[in-house]
Amino acid sequence: MESDQPLIFEIVTTVSNETEARELGLEGVESGGAACIQIDGPITSIYRWESSLQTSTEYRLIAKVSQFKKDQFLIWMQSHHPYQLPEILVRQVNTTERYANWVDGK
Repeated sequence: MESDQPLIFEIVTTVSNETEARELGLEGVESGGAACIQIDGPITSIYRWESSLQTSTEYRLIAKVSQFKKDQFLIWMQSHHPYQLPEILVRQVNTTERYANWVDGK
């Protein structure tokens, strides 16, 4: 896609089970911060935590957020996330004008 196309953001995080994923997803959309949140899982995560190798089953959430709501949604996500140190990744994504308008709530 060309660089002059509209932008949205995908904000990605993981939680430990499907119930947490659904609750966080519903709250994220109901809050008005995200236009859509998709849930993948279960997935397997392998990582170091407190000097120990860990393997856990998690669920991935991918929120579609407008460039105008990104900062507010990141604050919301950090305050509502069940993890002590949540993975929160932000990806800038080019999209179509119609889809960007929908994500923007237009």
